[in-house]
This record gives sequence, C-alpha cells and structure tokens, in this order.
Amino acid sequence: MTYLWIKALHVVVVVAWTAGIALAPVLGARLARLPGGGGEALGVLRRVFHLLASPALALTWALGLYLSVSGGWMRFGWLVAKMGLVLVLTLLHGAVSGWLRRGETLGEVPARMGVGTLVALGLVAGAALLVVLKPVA
Repeated sequence: MTYLWIKALHVVVVVAWTAGIALAPVLGARLARLPGGGGEALGVLRRVFHLLASPALALTWALGLYLSVSGGWMRFGWLVAKMGLVLVLTLLHGAVSGWLRRGETLGEVPARMGVGTLVALGLVAGAALLVVLKPVA
C-alpha cells in the first residue's frame, strides 16, 4: 500500500514540476510584453516557480529513485531511457530558472524559451510512455 501512495505522489509532483517548466516561459513572455517589461509580475512568477517547481523537481527525483530501487528496475533499459529524458527535463528546468533570474532584471524573454514548453511536454510524454509500455528490456 505504501508503494502505491509513493507512486501517486510521484505522479502529482511530476505534474506540478512539468506545469512550472511549461507555463513559466509562456507567462514570462506575456509579462515581458507589458509596459515596463512586467518587472514586478515577473518577480512574482520567479518566486512561484522556485516555491513550487523547484521542490517538485527534487521530490520527482527522490520519489522516482525510491520507486526504481524498490521495484528492482534499475537494470532495465526502459528506466535508463526514462531517466535520460528526466535528466533533459532537469536541464530545461535549470534553463527556465536561469532565464527567470535574468529576466526579472532585464525584462527580456528569449524566443527559444517558448520552445521549452513544447520540449517539456514532449519529454514528459516520452517518459510516461516508457513507464507504461516498458518497451526496452
């Protein structure tokens, strides 16, 4: 029973983390177009990202590793592939976090950050398919 609760919590924090990565660039782009570059609102977005998405990142990794070890899956190719996708998501999180840190003072939104939304959703979809289908031995 504990395993199922941890698994459910893992799914919840993955959704929260992904939402942060996917929405921050879109909201930031809109805010930066406001008069004055949306400086104060961008600061709020930055704080929300760090209060929600960053802890969700840490919990995603911690719970995912616990589930992987307790399930005995560390040797399976599908899990290695999934962890690769999650690593790329983690790097994307760092890119969004860095942009928010710089964007708060610069009021600029790099155009490539909007692509991050699609990349994040694609990576999460790929990870979910690997977990559900377990296609690689």
